[in-house]
Formats: sequence, C-alpha cells, structure tokens
Amino acid sequence: MEKAGVDTVLTTPRQGRARSVGKNVALVVATVALVALLVWKLGGTAPILEAARGARPGWIAVAFVASFACVLIGTLRWQVVVGAMGPANAQQASARTRERYSLPFGRALGAVLAAWPLSAVTPSRAGDLARAWTVSDRVPVVEGVGSVLAEKVVDALVLLAFVAAGAGTARLWIWCGVATAGFAVGTSAVLLLMRSRARLAKLPGLRGRAETIERLFVAFDALRRAPARLVTLVALSMVVRVLTLGVTHALFVALGADVSFFDTATLWPAAILAGLAPVTLGGMGTRDAAFLFLLGERGHVTHAAILAATMGYWAVATGSFALIGLPFMWSATWRATPAARSTARVADAPPRAGESPPDERGRAS
Repeated sequence: MEKAGVDTVLTTPRQGRARSVGKNVALVVATVALVALLVWKLGGTAPILEAARGARPGWIAVAFVASFACVLIGTLRWQVVVGAMGPANAQQASARTRERYSLPFGRALGAVLAAWPLSAVTPSRAGDLARAWTVSDRVPVVEGVGSVLAEKVVDALVLLAFVAAGAGTARLWIWCGVATAGFAVGTSAVLLLMRSRARLAKLPGLRGRAETIERLFVAFDALRRAPARLVTLVALSMVVRVLTLGVTHALFVALGADVSFFDTATLWPAAILAGLAPVTLGGMGTRDAAFLFLLGERGHVTHAAILAATMGYWAVATGSFALIGLPFMWSATWRATPAARSTARVADAPPRAGESPPDERGRAS
C-alpha cells in the first residue's frame, strides 16, 4: 500500500527533474536576464568586481559561520518535527505512526546537505523535499515529505511575520499589509486543513488518495498535539531569521556597501520573501531586485557594492553549501541504486547454518 501511494502521488527527484527540463531552461533564462539587467543598471561588471576585490575576508568569514549556524539550526528544526511524530501521539494517530521515527542529528544533517545542491537551483527551495528520500529507511517517504512541508510552512509564517514587522517599522505600508494578509491567509489555511482535509481529496490529481493525504499531514497533526515542540519550532525559525540578517549585514560591511543595520533588518526579510517566488533559480535576481527597490523606496542611493553584497549572499549562504553537499548527494544517490540496496541486504542478512557472521567471514579469508 505504501509503495503504491508513493508511486502514484510522489515521484523521485530524478523523475521530477526529467519532466521539468523545459521549465528549468525558462528559469535559467529568466535568472540570467534579470541578473544581467541589474548589473547593467548599476554600471556593468567593472564596479561589482572592484567591490568584490576590496572585500574584507574577516567579515566574509563571519557571514559563512553565521550561515553554517543556520544550517545546523535548520537541521535541528527538522529533527523537532520528526521527533513529534512518535508514540506520544499514538492515541489519536493511525497505527502507521505508532512507531517512533528516530532520526539522529548526523543523519538529518547529511540529508539536509544532500538536498542542498538541488535546493540551491530550484524555485522556493522545493529541492528540500528530496530529504525524504535520503532518510526513507528511517521515516516513510510520504511522512518524510510531510515533515519537511510542516517545517517549511512554519518557517514561511515566521518569515511573513518578520516582513510585516520590518515593513511596518520602515513605514512601507503596502508591503506590511501584503505580508500581514499573507500571514493571516496562511495561518487560516493551515488551521482549516487541520480540521478537515476532505476537500483536498476532491481536487484534480488527488481524488481517491485520502490515505496518502492523511499521511502527508501526520507531521502537522503531531505538532498540533505537541504545542511545546511547535513553540520550539517557531523559536528556532526566529533564530534562523535573525542569523540571516547577520549574514547579510556582514556582507554589506565586507563589501563596503553603505547600508545601515536598520535597513538590513527591516527590508531584507521582504527581499527573502520575494526570492521565494518561483520565477528564478534559487531566488537569484528577484531577491536582489526587491532589496534594491525597497532601498530606493527608503530614499537610499543604490550602487554596485550593494548588488555585489546581495549576490554574495547567494554565494555564501547557498552556493557554498551546495558544493559542500555534493558528496552527500552523490552518496545518497548511490545508496538508492539497486546495487547498493542489494549489498545492504546481503550485509544485513543473518548467516546461514554453519556459516560465520559476515565480518568473521571477511577476517577468515
């Protein structure tokens, strides 16, 4: 039953990429065009390269350390969600969730890094869903996808709250109103789906898949029944958001961009939100354009060093971890191959009568 549900509703990352080649090409074109337009409007590549050459290494290091802290806290945040899906919720949960899903921190971090190269170039960081396949031996894929969705939904609501607060403080009332409305709509939608998901089963593509839908919401239901974990999840997301502001401002200081911390704290969350729009790869271009626009609304004169810093944000906070994640992604991909699964089954199989365990057979030879 589980395999059928996964195969019919969810696809592997490789199958998804195969069907979205045309879309990815369009995203690449849009990303290159938007970044090229921004560079052209701010005087071309020469002033950007000049700002990059004058970067202060110490502040770049500060930005990277803060980014790494975000990765670690984000991993812990996912662990909090998975940990909620345990026996404490068994009375109201289905029999499938009565087993505890144990996900050690090291294994969770490996899954986060394995998904990072894909997330770095997918709109709205949709590649993070690939984590579920890398830990499918510990958490069923459907429930794993649901755990990532739950974490991302809570983080998105926290981001909307930061955007509303920042825009209101900066007296950008339209942005404040849009973010507040988005927070209200998002919260209402989650609460509505927590009460009844029958309508989802009537949507095209989801008919007859009520069981799979329920399994996707196991993490949401678990968090509802564990308010302490939900509060912890919100607190961790707030810490990540504050650290993100630190990463960005460190890059502004490193590149000599004349941006105050007030402007960073009040405007950058809105730029991050704009970067989640599924129109460019990894938010490149949209995030930079949004921040430059908002600075202009505040009466700030924009220049190449600011663009160099916002582009550097992708390189430090996203691109660097995509490179670090490549070995993890390769390892996860290999483990998913039939040969790797066959090897694992042989290694885990008990010895036949008269045979020594596998490790002893190896030593004897």
